Amino acid sequence: MANIYLKVSQYVAAYTRADGEGRSVPPSTPLTFPPFVREYALISNGLCIIPETQQHKNACYSDIAWNKMLRGKDFSGIAILNRRPDEYLNHKEICTIANQANNCKAEAYDFLCIKIPDEVFNGRMIIRTNRSYSLSGNVAKALRRELRYKFIMEFQRFQEERKMYAKIHRITIPRIDIIEQFLMFYNMPVSHTWQEHKTLVRLADRWDAEAKHFIKHYTISY
Repeated sequence: MANIYLKVSQYVAAYTRADGEGRSVPPSTPLTFPPFVREYALISNGLCIIPETQQHKNACYSDIAWNKMLRGKDFSGIAILNRRPDEYLNHKEICTIANQANNCKAEAYDFLCIKIPDEVFNGRMIIRTNRSYSLSGNVAKALRRELRYKFIMEFQRFQEERKMYAKIHRITIPRIDIIEQFLMFYNMPVSHTWQEHKTLVRLADRWDAEAKHFIKHYTISY
């Protein structure tokens, strides 16, 4: 069994790992997608072998590249960090090992561990995959967009359900409470200070704007 490791925002990662019942799988547990969903179609059609030193461009790492970084080593095998290999890598560590700038802005980043199919059809024949496979740039981008689409639209659905509940019961639920309820359900960190509340509201505004864009323009093409 081989995996890939795809860079996404921490919110998309938390949502994707959630089981829909208030629980989440550990970050190191490979996620699987059934063959009839878009994510599977993208992965099965986008797997290819890319040099480890170039995989950062697509923000998607192969199993072999990831396991080198788990041991704190760069892709040539030189030790860069002293770390425990049983601890999941964070974005800062990956940037250090891969010698990349750490430009985190409004949303921090995480990496999803995703199981890849054992076999794929390359247009002419069925080929077996291995731990060297990762995703091409266009497909990694399309998969990230698909996962973010699912997250954004679920946030919209959650908001509408809470607003409807408030209307039925003739109560007021502050928007920040709705946002935090959503985050808690998907095991995401919630705010504690006024400044963090402001940041969350700005993020939610952006997610609302993205939802409007997705509704008008979303496609799965890559």
